Order: sequence, then C-alpha cells, then structure tokens
Amino acid sequence: MNKILSLFGTLLLSMLLLTSCGKKAAITGKVVDITGEGLDSVTVAIEKSAFKTITDKQGNYSIEYAPGNFKLTYSKPSWTSHELELNLSTEMKYPAEIVELCPSPAKKGIYLLEGSKIVPLNEVLVEFNKIKQGTERDLVRYSINDLNKIDWKTKIKAGNLNFLDSYPEPMQVARLHDEGYWGNIQEYSYNWFRRGDVQFVYNGFTGDSYRKAGKANMLIRSIKAQQGIYVWIQVHKGFGGVNCPAAGTKAFLFKVDSSE
Repeated sequence: MNKILSLFGTLLLSMLLLTSCGKKAAITGKVVDITGEGLDSVTVAIEKSAFKTITDKQGNYSIEYAPGNFKLTYSKPSWTSHELELNLSTEMKYPAEIVELCPSPAKKGIYLLEGSKIVPLNEVLVEFNKIKQGTERDLVRYSINDLNKIDWKTKIKAGNLNFLDSYPEPMQVARLHDEGYWGNIQEYSYNWFRRGDVQFVYNGFTGDSYRKAGKANMLIRSIKAQQGIYVWIQVHKGFGGVNCPAAGTKAFLFKVDSSE
C-alpha cells in the first residue's frame, strides 16, 4: 500500500511539474531574410538579462522572460540587427511579430539584395559634358561614360528588384538612355540671354519605395525594372529647381536583362 501511495505521489508530482513547465512564460517568433526564408543561428536575447536563445534552421525561436518592460534583441554576425520593445505584465505564451534581417556590407555603397546574399554593383562616376556651346544656348549632358568598358558580371532579370543602400548620401535611381559608349542620365539646354529658360531633353529618374533595414542606418530599396541599364546617383536642385545629377560623384551601375 505504501509503495502504491509513493508511486501515486511521484506521478502527481510529475504531473504538477509538467503543468508548471507548460505555463512558463515564453515569447515565440520567427526571423526571416528578405525573401521570407527562415534564418538560422540568430541570437535572440532579452537585454540586461540572462534570457538568451538562437533560432533553428527554419528561423523559429522560443525564449523565456520575466514579466515587465524589456527589449528583445536579434543579432547575427555580418547581418543587420533588430530590436523589439515589449511590455508584458503577466506570464503568458506571447507570439512576437516576424523579424526581417538582411546581410550587412563591410563597405558603404548600394548592393543588389538577393535573400541571404548581397551583390556589389559597378562603381562609376557621373560625368558632366558640354555637347555644344554657342553664343546663346549651351547643351550639356550628365552621363556615365565608357559603358563599353564595363564588365557586366552579374546577370539581373527584369522584374521587382531589392537593393541594400548603406551609402551616406541620398541616392536616386535613373534609367540610362544608352548610346553605346555613354549612357545619358539627363540632358538640357540653357539660354544664357533668357535667364531661366531651361529645356530638359531627357530625364531618366525612376521612382522607388524604401524601408529601414532593422536597427542599422541602412535602407532596403525596391524598384520594378525593365530591361536596360540603370544607375543609383546623388541628385541636387539645378536650374529651375529641377533635380539634376551631382557631377563628379560616385554612382552605382547595374544592367537588367530580359526576364526570360
């Protein structure tokens, strides 16, 4: 009888322990890359505490916590970091929002973003060329020269493209008017006798959407690109308040092929 009671007591204690474990406070969630694929080996930690875990191969995690206000941090070497501030006053199973991280480049610039990798673009300079200089009207061109010398190593298919922008200057993308040797970004004529009379012949600026890349001072920029040659450039206000490329500055060139 004593053995039966002892066995019953042990079973009851085990059930109580299991029930207690089942009620442990835990935050669950997932970490993904730009394509939505789960990201493994991401360290998830609660700041100023001993609570810490890592994501599995599918990017999932579960981490215990103590109720209160706290900050959840996400980090992985050579990737952007992220933070979530939470206020959980009671012990509960809490499903956190999905966290997106992306590779972090060692060098400042603009990179093609493809899931778990970043691809560097061709670095070029924006040239300012006077095509024609007359007594009344000058014709000038902002362009990327020597296109025939570019080594197009990266094949990029037309469609929706993502870029990681870590460059310290504000950038804008333009589609080049390709003339073989050079690619025209913008061209205009200016009448010096009729001040303010500016005629823009070509303006290749293209719109993009962007969002912040986690905690880092970087942007994820998205464009819909057709076949052609494009360049990320700095711009400033030129004649008539119109955006013009900043001559002599670094730019980032890429070529988009057919989607087939």
